[in-house]
Amino acid sequence: MQKNEINKTRKVSKAPAALYDMVNRLFHANRDVDILNIESQYGRLDTFCDEPSHDVLIHYIFGTASMELKRSAWGDCTVYHYQRAMDIINSNNDRKFHTQISYLKVSFGQRLAVLYSDKGDMEKSISSYRWFLEIFNRDEMEVTDALQLCENFSEFKRYDYAIGVLEGYIDMLESIKEEEQVAIVSGLIEAYMNYGEWAKAKTVQERLRSTQAGTSHVTSEILLYMSGRIEARRCNYAAAIDNFKEAHSHVQIRRSFSGINMKGDREKYRVDLGVALLKQSAGNEAVAFELFEKELNDCLEPSDREKILIQMGAEYRNLKKWNQSIETLQLCPSATLRGESVRSHSAANKEMAQTYLEQYCSDASLDIHQRRKILKLATDYSQYVGAITMDMHLTHAQLFYFNGNENQAYTHLKQYLDDRLTECKLGCYTCKQRIQKEYFSMTCACCKVALYCDKIHQHLTWKNERICHKVLCPLLRYWRRVKAGKTGEGRCKEVFRSFFENICPRGKTCMSSCYDGV
Repeated sequence: MQKNEINKTRKVSKAPAALYDMVNRLFHANRDVDILNIESQYGRLDTFCDEPSHDVLIHYIFGTASMELKRSAWGDCTVYHYQRAMDIINSNNDRKFHTQISYLKVSFGQRLAVLYSDKGDMEKSISSYRWFLEIFNRDEMEVTDALQLCENFSEFKRYDYAIGVLEGYIDMLESIKEEEQVAIVSGLIEAYMNYGEWAKAKTVQERLRSTQAGTSHVTSEILLYMSGRIEARRCNYAAAIDNFKEAHSHVQIRRSFSGINMKGDREKYRVDLGVALLKQSAGNEAVAFELFEKELNDCLEPSDREKILIQMGAEYRNLKKWNQSIETLQLCPSATLRGESVRSHSAANKEMAQTYLEQYCSDASLDIHQRRKILKLATDYSQYVGAITMDMHLTHAQLFYFNGNENQAYTHLKQYLDDRLTECKLGCYTCKQRIQKEYFSMTCACCKVALYCDKIHQHLTWKNERICHKVLCPLLRYWRRVKAGKTGEGRCKEVFRSFFENICPRGKTCMSSCYDGV
């Protein structure tokens, strides 16, 4: 074994007396490689010196150098040193000590929150964010870190925390750069919409419109796009279409001034406009899919292309164009049944399963052999969907029932109904606008579960799909009474069986394993 290899494996029990001065000097000289060489020798010691503030700084320098170089497992190294620094800070009550390292604490709090969320550890991320808020105001977080943290919280559906991260910036919009203003407002609007707060989303949008940045041509285009999305989520499709079309006119003006119309210069509003047109009328099919195709042709990013294909596949399914839906979804790289190449959280696989299931239940032209084959495909694709959401519980319930496994079907249906009852307490059944104390809502007179903003929203979901509220209403009424203790579960199998036979009248002719006869 070579001498340098022996040194690498030798355990070090104590840091040299000059470690603090040496590391500090290298840090100011931006010599991150040399810092990490020292970290590999001494980084896991319990303490580096007798001065706690110096220990905190050394941990900061080790973690920051690892983050800057992004070496293998850099995230783990940075988290380790930042967390150790936080532990030292939390265990020390000396006021002088906290004064000495006050300029470092903000970095530990905000960066750990981002790093933990990047790693998918939401509990520690939220804990780090709360620690940060105890010491600083949220508007003291760096904009880039705030946006990253907001994006990560949203990815894990923690929209309440995503909102909390960005709300502190609204009162200081005019003091930050224009592109940061737009990014903050866009992220906050997205979080509000996902949380069902349309009115707040609209207020924030108007706040940006009133600033100097809001008068610029590019920002006006973005504001129109965001306004269109808000109106679409509120089911005001005519208003949404008007906003998207006006955004398009701004794009054309911008391009006429620049003289550039390159591939990759996307008009992201086109997919949303296409969806709004289809929601308004199936007669807009040709125009909508032309918009989808244009956006697909201009899109260069594979993940974005897949999102467009998934949307197109879902819209073809809504039009009962099964073959077009399947052909479109098969273009997604993640829509596959070839073992290891399948992504466990594939949205494409979820849509494939749903399309085959809808065809199985709705296509009267299929013979029994075709129906069994389609049921098998729906079942197979459903196995490659990761997280089981409320909607997936309903999909699994149908697939288990049509494959002859009633017990599993009833288990998933119960879970779906529990989740649905919880969701209905939060907001409008149709648009998901969250219920506020001052917010008036209608309640379905039959099930007494579904809440609505108004009669228009009640009409929109009454019988517009195979499993619409007209079909679910008696089931929700029965399950509400069961959970309230007003009736027992004695009729459970009878009520559930009636529901399944109602949503697929031809299901009885094919009640066998999806693998039989295929």
